Amino acid sequence: MLFPVLHTVARAEGDFSHQYKPSWVFVSQSAEGTQAFINPHSIQHSRSNRFAWIGFRFREPRVLSLADSALDAVSIWSEWDCEGARYRYLQFNGYVSNRAVFTKLTPAERLTAWRPVNYGMQSSHEALFKLICSV
Repeated sequence: MLFPVLHTVARAEGDFSHQYKPSWVFVSQSAEGTQAFINPHSIQHSRSNRFAWIGFRFREPRVLSLADSALDAVSIWSEWDCEGARYRYLQFNGYVSNRAVFTKLTPAERLTAWRPVNYGMQSSHEALFKLICSV
């Protein structure tokens, strides 16, 4: 299993009543060896926006700004603006050795800031954007 069963999924309207057992699908791998995944069953629509669980597994444990220790993987409840070509993170889960070590929920300014999708750089976010917004 790539990640353990995720915590409750945050719906677009803030409804936390549904849960998913993720079925992760490989999307891409960066030059540094970070692998990007998506749970295609989690994709939801709201006008031109999409919401989806995405995940990243690192080749080597990585310390991120939201965590106190090095992480092996993260799963993220994300929002994608298909018209504006941008994304943001709404919930962030960190994992060490396939064990959840923390969950960070919104509102957190670092999580909810919109970021542009960078085209032409063969980034994982570009691949995720194309996949999520094609649904």
